[in-house]
Amino acid sequence: AACLKAGPTLLEPIMKVTVIGPDEYMGDIMGDVNSRRGQITGNTAARHAGGLYVGDATVNIYGGEISNNTAVGYGGGMYLQTGAVVNIENAKILNNTATGGTWTSSAGAVSTYKGAGAGIYVNTQEVVLTVLDSEISGNSATVEGNGGGFYLRGTVTMDGVTISGNEAKYGGALNAGGGTINISNATITGNYAEKTGAVTWMNNSTVFSIANSTITGNTAEGSVSAIYGEGGSNLTIDSCTIT
Repeated sequence: AACLKAGPTLLEPIMKVTVIGPDEYMGDIMGDVNSRRGQITGNTAARHAGGLYVGDATVNIYGGEISNNTAVGYGGGMYLQTGAVVNIENAKILNNTATGGTWTSSAGAVSTYKGAGAGIYVNTQEVVLTVLDSEISGNSATVEGNGGGFYLRGTVTMDGVTISGNEAKYGGALNAGGGTINISNATITGNYAEKTGAVTWMNNSTVFSIANSTITGNTAEGSVSAIYGEGGSNLTIDSCTIT
């Protein structure tokens, strides 16, 4: 009786687990971990996909955190391959790194990568990515890197996101290498590009739309501090504050 009067609260257990499974099931496994508000943190990949790889699978991430993961090549936090359909809501993608460097295959072939998409890297046009009410902050694509927060292709929709404090050589917040990208009700602030495009650097006929968003305090050392486009890209800005 005394226990009931005290109004106890049953807390969820917190534990650190190691999950081992076939590559083809990793998207489902990681999606399930995140759906339970799990954290994917502190992992390192010798090539791509430091935290999470998704290919030819549908993964829903509601809540949770992907943070402090590292890839030598692409996708410090997440790497999305052909056939991936990824929905992210109320999640955090924080402090992931794409360092750039070399990778040696089992046959002895050496590949060199510049590092790209430190937060999320989309590898092909055959990817659908939706990000809602989430934070993408503190991610870094170093050594000639492209896209601190994101490297994007495919069909991308973002609404209510905060993209802040990310850095890269080109495209501090994001780099767009084609596809259709729609962003609305976003806050994009404090991102940095060593060369060009602190907010975005886009090419390859990217169709890019941003609406009802605040873009402030982003800096670049090169000629264009905010938004840079080439290669037939199409940009639409509607009802945004840019300072």
